[in-house]
Amino acid sequence: MLIGSAELYLNHRVIRIGSTAPPEEVLALAGAPLVASRSHVQIAARAQVGLVRVRLWNRAGPAEGSVLFDGDLVLDDGAIGVGDILGVSRFVQNVGDPGVHHIRVAVDDPGIASRVDVVIDSGRDGQALTSVDGYPLSQFVVADNFNLGKSDELGLILSAHDMPHNRLAASFKVIKLASESDPLDRVEILREFRMRMVCEWLRWLAPAASADAVSAMAGYMSERLNETATISLDHASAELAADVLARLSGDRW
Repeated sequence: MLIGSAELYLNHRVIRIGSTAPPEEVLALAGAPLVASRSHVQIAARAQVGLVRVRLWNRAGPAEGSVLFDGDLVLDDGAIGVGDILGVSRFVQNVGDPGVHHIRVAVDDPGIASRVDVVIDSGRDGQALTSVDGYPLSQFVVADNFNLGKSDELGLILSAHDMPHNRLAASFKVIKLASESDPLDRVEILREFRMRMVCEWLRWLAPAASADAVSAMAGYMSERLNETATISLDHASAELAADVLARLSGDRW
């Protein structure tokens, strides 16, 4: 699951990922896109031309991108640090017990990365998420011992804003299917919670829309889902997603 994200402006073209303590040895890229030690990896990224986005995931993360590192790192205090090697900017996230953790690092463009995904303690094989027929989603790697519930899956679907129609349609499908398997005494609470997740995602998709305006849309979306039969769920979810995005772009709230 997504546990942290940062956008860094680099003066020097190297990002360091790993233990919060500095490396004991000198790590030099020497023209390579990545260099690694027992406790750190360093990534060649773009510098002085734009922000570099680094996302941290725990036990489940995207399977896409060019994988530069897929192995173990020692995190002495159970936390992972991400930052530039000059020490100008850095963020730290606790990820579990001190010791060895499996780390997967994937980038968009090896050698000049602008997007870096760091997945901690995940599986290695890609897994498909719930999607609507004709509107596919990217695969994710998920730890073998991780029970991916409907809310967790919804969080992964809503973890980015590319393919907005595909993601929104899949979200509606997950919410509808989940309401048919949730405990009866929690159906309404869980559906409202998941719809709030969708609303927060829509706020990032359309920053000009206020929280109140987006929240008001939740009732409309819930009502449409309630009227949808499972047998036509894929078509109805895609249609509702198109409707909501049209209202969003036309400011018809």
